[in-house]
Amino acid sequence: MSEKENEDSNASSTYPPAVLKPCTRLILDVPDNLQPIVYSPEYNVTFGFMEKLQSYDVCKWGRTFAFLKEAGLLSEETIIQPLEAQEDDLLMVHPKTYLDSFKLSSKVLGIDLSSLVLLPDCVILNKILRSFRFQTGGTVLAAQLALKRGWAINLGGGLHHCCATKGGGFCPYADMTLAVRFLFENAQSVKRVMVIDLSAHQGNGLGRDFLNDDRVYILDVYNRDVYPHDGFAKRGIRRKVELRSKVEDEDYMLQFRRALDEALAQFEPDLVLYNAGSDVLFGDHTGGMFISPEGIIERDQLVFVKIRSRGIPLVMLMGGGYHRMASRITADSIVNLHRMGLISFGAQGTKATPLAKAIPPPKRNSTRPELFESLLNDGITTESGLWTRFKNFASGSQVKLMPDDAKEQQALRSVEGSFLKGIRRSLSSGTVEKVQF
Repeated sequence: MSEKENEDSNASSTYPPAVLKPCTRLILDVPDNLQPIVYSPEYNVTFGFMEKLQSYDVCKWGRTFAFLKEAGLLSEETIIQPLEAQEDDLLMVHPKTYLDSFKLSSKVLGIDLSSLVLLPDCVILNKILRSFRFQTGGTVLAAQLALKRGWAINLGGGLHHCCATKGGGFCPYADMTLAVRFLFENAQSVKRVMVIDLSAHQGNGLGRDFLNDDRVYILDVYNRDVYPHDGFAKRGIRRKVELRSKVEDEDYMLQFRRALDEALAQFEPDLVLYNAGSDVLFGDHTGGMFISPEGIIERDQLVFVKIRSRGIPLVMLMGGGYHRMASRITADSIVNLHRMGLISFGAQGTKATPLAKAIPPPKRNSTRPELFESLLNDGITTESGLWTRFKNFASGSQVKLMPDDAKEQQALRSVEGSFLKGIRRSLSSGTVEKVQF
């Protein structure tokens, strides 16, 4: 065995006996005039000023909604608000012993809450678990909506590190497993489901839950260098693409496109769950990838083109994303899907309308004008090749800063350290600030 195969292989999830018709209360009678985008303010976890101390953005879902509202795509009157998943619903996947374990410690979440030490553990845990119960209800509802409208988006969910018997990685409930199980038992049209998991992290919970289930095909593209290193769960992935840290757009898209084509040639699903994690973004401290905002938008567009052109219902979930820019980029991607005609609002049939022609990838704009202007003001000019290399680095292309002559070497040594620190600080904070040398 390798990696974690020899560590708790018995934790492979086994479903408890299904209770009578769970989750049916989560399926709402939605009017046709409402858009198939699911969101509730209850997704967000608020601790006042202390929430800013957490590295994990516990209000990112609300920020995504706010950006979409600002873009004129959504409003409080047009979104669909889900119900909170209750214990009877969760028992469709999770044993009661697992659910009861939350009463003991927040460690079952697999996260560090030390920055919130001033609050009682039970208060923190209840707030977080309530948020994810609403998101779990949202995933189940979105899956049902996709069957009727052709597509649906849950502005939360994608908790792919949690399996039936074990949570982790800020994933307390197996929302995707629950949605799939519910559809298998209650939707006659759904016999086979494909999961496209594009979070930067391996979806080990899903791999464990569907280890021996031929009805579920998992395509997982992830950074093999980061959490969770779960070798046992890899057995449940039908098509895995293991990338390395610092992978950039071109290689990422090339390998993903090839894997997606192969997956769709091997497996014909009745529904696709798409975990659209934005933790692949350059600057995300957990993902270790160097994917640009344009790369994420292009990736999401490719998924919608490939799946919707085949008339397959598609559910998009938010998944991981820990950079402060994640909410903005997710919203921009959804706006792009709408602009390109890949999602539209109003009543639709049970299958998506096939696209008449291929949609081109989004136009790239790799420049960051505010940043470049500040650099120019500080004396960095376009002479020789130094400015070009600085510009490429700032845009996320990670071109190595190699001077061509002695004059450039001297200039580079004098500014490189402070420049790189400033760039990284600006990108990791999600802001573009004046770089001081």
